[in-house]
Amino acid sequence: MPTTSTNDVLGLVPLAATGGLATVFYILGGVLVAAALITSFIGLRSERFPGSKRGVGLMLGTVAVVVVATGFIAIQVGAEELEKKEAEFAELEAERTAEGEPDVPDTGDEDELPGEPSSTIDEQTLEDGRTLFADAGCANCHALSDAGASAAVGPSLDSALQGEDEEFVRVSIVDPNAQVEQGYEPGVMPEDYEQQLSPEDLDTLVAYLTEVGGADGSGAKGDSGEVEGG
Repeated sequence: MPTTSTNDVLGLVPLAATGGLATVFYILGGVLVAAALITSFIGLRSERFPGSKRGVGLMLGTVAVVVVATGFIAIQVGAEELEKKEAEFAELEAERTAEGEPDVPDTGDEDELPGEPSSTIDEQTLEDGRTLFADAGCANCHALSDAGASAAVGPSLDSALQGEDEEFVRVSIVDPNAQVEQGYEPGVMPEDYEQQLSPEDLDTLVAYLTEVGGADGSGAKGDSGEVEGG
């Protein structure tokens, strides 16, 4: 029976280096399977098999060499496949860059419609602000679309607060006579809201009015700009 020498098996390694790693791997695997089948067949048919210690040593040595070579080629095949995948990924990234496809960061604003202003305070603060606006009696004197208020005793906050900041709103609440909007009389709006409201509630009301005030976008305020009047 012809045998595979060590030099013959190792001679496959240079062949693998030329790019046929997968083919070499399959060849070595086939050799192992064939050797196992042939050995089993001969062993069943012949009581004298393997016949001598030298024959056993040669057979085991050949099998060991084939196993080692198969394992080596398997490692090389895995490394080659990994390199191919990395090269393909790098090529894809290069094509995307060349085509001018910038990576768009995820801002988490996918649900926000174009042109729709985003809220600077959370929903709970908005809800608490609406409640405070009603409970503090603000809706009895001021119009405010967000709160469903339409009173006209004092200035409409849909226009009077257009473009104003939190400091302006806070002063208008705690010191309403500091500056009175044109067309309205001083002394109408209570001056004790700083005592009536807790600091937390006052902060909430200020944040709410700063957020939703000036909803009509007209900016139609009197020369003085104060919202006092009711």
